[in-house]
Amino acid sequence: LRFPYADFVPATTNTSYLYNDRGLFAGTTKNQFYAPVTFPVGVTLTNIAANLIAATSAGDSSVLTLRRMNASTDGTTVGTLTFTGSSWQNISAGLSQVVSSSMAFNCNFAGEAGTSGSLTAQGPGLSYFEVSYTMPSYERTY
Repeated sequence: LRFPYADFVPATTNTSYLYNDRGLFAGTTKNQFYAPVTFPVGVTLTNIAANLIAATSAGDSSVLTLRRMNASTDGTTVGTLTFTGSSWQNISAGLSQVVSSSMAFNCNFAGEAGTSGSLTAQGPGLSYFEVSYTMPSYERTY
């Protein structure tokens, strides 16, 4: 399943950010963005991938975290991708999470413009993220 950058909303009303035809770019400090994600019940999440840029300045970073939510905490981290490179890259990590009917998920994008401190379409940024999964087998044995 692929989720575009337009699914993300800022964590607060005073968050600086930029949307354009390429992606979501974080502002001049560490900014948080959230997107709810829904998966079919019974599948096993096997991989998370994202197209990220961090920019060229020291201290810039792009971090994408998939969380399984619950009522009493900020959730449990299922997978995290961290990138500090200066060009758009696809990065990925393996997962192992079976989805039950009681689970809810969200994805957090945290972009931090370190020493550059400027809001540009050069990063830190997110173009999309995607999650791969496998379906349970419903074969009958005799």
